[in-house]
Amino acid sequence: MKQIITISLFFLFSLQGFSTNQVKDYLILDNDTLYLYNSPLEQISNISSDIFELEQPEILTSSCWRGYYAEWRIINNTLYLSKLFACYTDKVINKTIEKILKRKFTNGLLKADWVNSPLWCGKDLVGEKTLYLSIYRYERRLLMENGKVIDIKEYNYLPCDYENKNERLNFVLKSINWKEFPAGSYLSFEAELKIDYSGRIKDIKIMRSNIPSFDYEIIKALGALPCWPVYYREGRIYNPVDWIRIEVKYDEIKKYIQ
Repeated sequence: MKQIITISLFFLFSLQGFSTNQVKDYLILDNDTLYLYNSPLEQISNISSDIFELEQPEILTSSCWRGYYAEWRIINNTLYLSKLFACYTDKVINKTIEKILKRKFTNGLLKADWVNSPLWCGKDLVGEKTLYLSIYRYERRLLMENGKVIDIKEYNYLPCDYENKNERLNFVLKSINWKEFPAGSYLSFEAELKIDYSGRIKDIKIMRSNIPSFDYEIIKALGALPCWPVYYREGRIYNPVDWIRIEVKYDEIKKYIQ
């Protein structure tokens, strides 16, 4: 049985880059609850396999390949583990981590003095951007030294008046010069947009359209968009290249034609 679990775990870990978005550890800092991109426990060698060996889960989930998630707290600039949960049952398994680390919780806290790598975390999930990676509107980088926070830096997304797809669609359709558009036709196109750090569209490439002769008008209308929302992932712009897809029937187009 142990051999089967070992083989299954190897297969599961090898596919982690292709799996669904993973359950996140969360961090309580002041009055904020932030979600960590990576668990501080991952800085301990073989931690997942050690937890699996002690817990012997009967059920695994593709949204939590490591088998656990945790609650963390920062108190007086020090990082503490407060609760460890088994993904498959949500049961608190603090005693399991005590056995592995050979250390005890004190007043419900275990000092995470092994943490020396930066911790990235965020809040306000951007649902439409999140599938395999979590993208947040607000993120922080915590520089750590032996479990102590020595610096915090914030990266906040750049909002845009045309963040909503329907608002973008309405703006583009209003900005198009419909003079040369074939009567009775529908409009269908897909474009690649290159975005800079300020949220400006720097380049537009039509990847697919049903009326190629009308691409010039589409590019002009897209170029008139005053902004594009910019999100960050670990301090870097997440969406330097984005896409827009629009399909509109002629009955909907008619109201924009003068």
